[in-house]
Amino acid sequence: MQDRFKFRAWDKENKKYIYGIEKGLEFYSTAGNLRVMTLAEIAESSKYDLEQCAGHRDYKGKLIYINDILNLKRVPNLYQCVFSHTRVGFDFKPLNTEYKWNDFLAINSADDFLNHCVITGNVHENPELLEEHK
Repeated sequence: MQDRFKFRAWDKENKKYIYGIEKGLEFYSTAGNLRVMTLAEIAESSKYDLEQCAGHRDYKGKLIYINDILNLKRVPNLYQCVFSHTRVGFDFKPLNTEYKWNDFLAINSADDFLNHCVITGNVHENPELLEEHK
């Protein structure tokens, strides 16, 4: 399976990520029956935040998902992986708008950007990273 078709869900109640839910999320109902919640049901549920893989990896080889926060190796600036409706794809939103990654590294493409960044955290487990850059 291509990486961009991988998903994870943030379980708001248990405060943890659930990975590998592409074929649904199995759980036992209160009646003890095995149930499978589809991706569409997970997306509509208020219990979960569904996040898609961007299909890219950071320089350490870790998959990047929506809402991951990335840091450039040579520049103290953070970026959030977001879905771009205008470009119909994934984008990296600078959390400190004073800087742009290509101003510092002379990077020519998104692939070059990804070769210079590492996942620092995500918006759910590390909300303080967002607060520092407001």
